[in-house]
Amino acid sequence: MKKKEVTTVFVYGTLRQGQKHHDVIARKIVSIESAWIDARLYITRDHYPAINVSQDIILQEGSRDLHRDAEAEKYWGGENLSTRLEGISIVPVLAGELVSLSSPIHTLWYLDRFEGFDPLGESLYLRSLVPVVCAKESMQASSLCPSEVPPGDTDWSLKPAWVYRIPQHHIAYARRVLH
Repeated sequence: MKKKEVTTVFVYGTLRQGQKHHDVIARKIVSIESAWIDARLYITRDHYPAINVSQDIILQEGSRDLHRDAEAEKYWGGENLSTRLEGISIVPVLAGELVSLSSPIHTLWYLDRFEGFDPLGESLYLRSLVPVVCAKESMQASSLCPSEVPPGDTDWSLKPAWVYRIPQHHIAYARRVLH
């Protein structure tokens, strides 16, 4: 049986379960797991959540070549991710959901438009592939407040995931909330 092709996206705001735009991704969901990311949380002028991550942890920036982006996500799984992050400290401070979605090419294309990501022009959000911290055992991130760091005695794994983040030049117009 052929493994189903998926793309993995870290969601931290209105796309999370129970939030107002969750229905945008609901039909494409293959799985959801609790996850944390090393990021700073902001609230934009339009009152939407936005995050910024360190350039050190960005594995790849999203592009208009969605096939290449889907392949990059596969490449960064496993040993390549561990090697790339050697010596870099990951501090998981923002809780969210790691969502695996079917139809990677179509889903990334659709989410790029929803999030206002244009790889060739001005963007509301950028799409970046980053490491996300996941609990190997079941734990509900939605039961934690966004600033709560996951317990230290849990078994963790790192996985690559796409995240929509605020462009650096928009940070001056946003209010920092966390980290």
